[in-house]
Amino acid sequence: MLNPNASLALRLAAMAHDIERAFPPPKDTAPSPTAPGYHDWHQDRSMRMIARWLGEQGAAAELIAEVGALVRVHEGGGWPDAELLQAADSLSFLEVQSELFAARVEAGELEPAQARAKFHFMYDRLRDRRARELAGPLLARSLALLPDDDWIKPTTLTASREERKDASVRTSKL
Repeated sequence: MLNPNASLALRLAAMAHDIERAFPPPKDTAPSPTAPGYHDWHQDRSMRMIARWLGEQGAAAELIAEVGALVRVHEGGGWPDAELLQAADSLSFLEVQSELFAARVEAGELEPAQARAKFHFMYDRLRDRRARELAGPLLARSLALLPDDDWIKPTTLTASREERKDASVRTSKL
């Protein structure tokens, strides 16, 4: 657990930040997950759903606003609690979703490079040192699920995005 003393708002946001995915929108009304603006659409939709549900449960307006603000930025963070929520989202993704992505690669629905990029994106966006330490083994396990090809794996999974980019540039000049 990243913060055993997390506020009620942060705990609720952590549980419900992806709630919109449990309720698929009408066909052709959602942007593609790879489209620009998808994260904003996803965060806004989840925020509206959790705010409506909390209101129906009689939650205080302040709690609804706090949870909504966190859910609205869970992909990018922005302040300490939002950073923790983003870290929890990345850790959860790498722990739970990597098998789904590997299965999509196996089925030919997704290119290995696309899955690798998503795994690295979820790791690279982590700002919290402890979350990065926890995510390193999850990233390694996720990458190991994918078929080997000409991908040059970073020598250390705790390297920063800039360090990996520098290593990539050096190896591309070989």
